[in-house]
Amino acid sequence: MTDPVGIRAVSRELIAADGRLGARNVVDRAVRAAWSAGPPTADRERCAALAELFEVAGWIAYDAERQDDAARLDDRALVLARLAGDRAMENLVKLNMSLRAAHVGRYGDAVALARSVVGGGSRVRTLCLIREARAHSKAGSEAAVGLMRGARAHFLDGPGAREPDWAWWIDDLELDGHHAGALLDLGRPGAALPLLHRVVEAMGGTDQPNYRVIWQVRLVEALLAVGDRAEAEAVLERLPAIGSARALRSLRSLLGAGAYREVVSRNPVT
Repeated sequence: MTDPVGIRAVSRELIAADGRLGARNVVDRAVRAAWSAGPPTADRERCAALAELFEVAGWIAYDAERQDDAARLDDRALVLARLAGDRAMENLVKLNMSLRAAHVGRYGDAVALARSVVGGGSRVRTLCLIREARAHSKAGSEAAVGLMRGARAHFLDGPGAREPDWAWWIDDLELDGHHAGALLDLGRPGAALPLLHRVVEAMGGTDQPNYRVIWQVRLVEALLAVGDRAEAEAVLERLPAIGSARALRSLRSLLGAGAYREVVSRNPVT
């Protein structure tokens, strides 16, 4: 696997496997594929293909809660994107790094990374503001509310002519889910519930990537927070196979040990 076409084919295979099976089931394969792809060369197209592969593997490692692996993969992806002169991929890697920084409690770094993104259309600006908003909400800052309003305004502008290829997944489910997540972070589960119900209902009959199970877990969180345990248990019963280690980690913090073990027993790593 040395030519750009072959490298990009591996990236597509990993994206499909992650969407179908979830990060826990794909992460070892993804990490091996990235580090075995060979060193960068003077060929800018090959560097661009490698940057995409490392970005994909970095995302999968993040969702698998392999944060040290994710950091190393993201760092390499950023270097490769710059060698290739691929600004769009550089921006995506920065936004992934922002998400991970907020996840591990480095809120200032998360904001700085989101703000460092240059260029892109309305979808890219939407994601920048989402990332910044979630860093603020996790830090307990009300600034998240205004940032989410700004993200929604950019999203409603519609996709622009300068959107990168990777921006296809920035949709209303992503926007509503993160808006709900910010409200939960800020202690407003009642306000988050309508958004989460809308997201989960929209996911019901569609072929959504496995990582979006996180929004069903957030719905359980909101329902428990407002005291609706019966509905929370009903949502738990309807959960699909969970390939996202982030989602399982959230469930572990929400549920008693017995209930958590029951959920995990239905979700072995295959």
